[in-house]
Amino acid sequence: AGLYVKSVISHFGISESRLQAIFRKLTHKSFFEYVESQRMELAERLVCHTHHPITDIVAECGYTTLNSFYKAFRRNFGVSPSTMRKKASRGL
Repeated sequence: AGLYVKSVISHFGISESRLQAIFRKLTHKSFFEYVESQRMELAERLVCHTHHPITDIVAECGYTTLNSFYKAFRRNFGVSPSTMRKKASRGL
C-alpha cells in the first residue's frame, strides 16, 4: 500500500498542517518530498544493483504508474532509469 498524507493523518489523528509541520521540523522537507526521497533512494539501489525489470521496480518503490515513476526519477537524478542502469553497469 502507498504512503499518502490522508492515510497518515487518519492513522495518527492529526491535521495535515500538523503533519507537514512535524516533517518540516524533523527532515527539513515536506511529507511529499520526504516520501519521494525515500522511494528514490530505493529506486536508485534497485536500478543500479539488480537486474529487476523497471516495471517491477516501479511497483516496489510505491508508484502506481510508470509515468509518475519516470518523472520522479528524472527529477531526482537527471537521467532515465535505463540510462542510470547502463552507466552503473559500466562502472561510471
